[in-house]
Amino acid sequence: MLAPSQGIGHDAAVTFDQGKSKIPIQVHFNAFEDTVHLSGPNLEKALGVGSSTLNNIEGITVETASNHHPSDPATFHVKEGTPEDNSTLPTTSRVVGVSPGGNVIAAHAVIPAGTHAIDVKHEFCHTVSRGKSTTEYVHPSSLTPEDHARNATRALKWNQHIGITSEQLDEHVVVAEKDGKTRVALAMDPAAGPLGQLVANKTAEERAVMFPQCATEPVEFENPKLGTTVPHIIMSKENWEDGKKTFIENMRPKFGHHGFTFSRQMLTGVQPSHPLDVKVVVHRRPHPICLETDKFKSKTIHDASEVAGVPIHTALSSADAPEEAKQNVVAAAIFGAPVKDGLSTKQSAGATIISDGTTPADDVSSSGVEADNHDDNEDLA
Repeated sequence: MLAPSQGIGHDAAVTFDQGKSKIPIQVHFNAFEDTVHLSGPNLEKALGVGSSTLNNIEGITVETASNHHPSDPATFHVKEGTPEDNSTLPTTSRVVGVSPGGNVIAAHAVIPAGTHAIDVKHEFCHTVSRGKSTTEYVHPSSLTPEDHARNATRALKWNQHIGITSEQLDEHVVVAEKDGKTRVALAMDPAAGPLGQLVANKTAEERAVMFPQCATEPVEFENPKLGTTVPHIIMSKENWEDGKKTFIENMRPKFGHHGFTFSRQMLTGVQPSHPLDVKVVVHRRPHPICLETDKFKSKTIHDASEVAGVPIHTALSSADAPEEAKQNVVAAAIFGAPVKDGLSTKQSAGATIISDGTTPADDVSSSGVEADNHDDNEDLA
């Protein structure tokens, strides 16, 4: 038996962008099957990229198709996402099929019985509304050099955190409360999740931009989740919620992160009782790092790391969740820090650790974490 992805695999620790611009994908429907899903990771492998951030898809072409039904046309549809949760493509281009019985179906291709050269191209545009889509689409031609630099950094440094949730970020912090106030301690350590990694080597000025209400000086204590003594930045709960929201938005998945779902219907309304084969070509624009005059444009993570300024050990690393522990003694250290939330730093007794490490998600405004999206490619892009 063949493995589900046999033949298209690549080592994620090696590939950055293989420089492909046209990628043929052969879609096969068995008799009576009307849905085929290409997962996000397998789409990345097919495109030759190490991260969905680098998909850079410009459009698709339905090139050829074989409809094995003896007489009735089939309609072919493409959506982004899974069969259970998907959204429309960023294009208004459709082919309208009309049958004698009065059926009218708008699709990405209409395939008569037999084998045909369909040759229907659908160009993408990011101004097309995609409804409830959870991914962001920007046409590659609209990406600035700064956008490409951020995307390279995101692919090299933050790839494992794309699509991260608020709950996942809460797992890495220590939370304490006193007199109706809640504070959050974020370890300045890469083991404390992506935001701990982000602030690990920041100056006080940079930390103040990201978390405006945080204490000026870090507070050092043994982190009960990491089991090691490290410096922490201490901030109000509201400041933490602001920072999370901005980071989550910056880690929002790009188009294609969840793959494609292909489906079909028979134009006459009958059951899809025969197989269908469709060749789809995905058009993409390689990352500019690959657009040199080299005869072979493929770039490894090592190549891209050198250009983007992201240390190779960071680019090759994966996130390891720290072991969770409980040690309420650190609460006093948290509330001894000068955070601008109205509490005195002189009386830290009575503070307690919130054991599950979570904070209520209030409706608060966006914080300055977004300001870390600047030209320094070592930081979050």
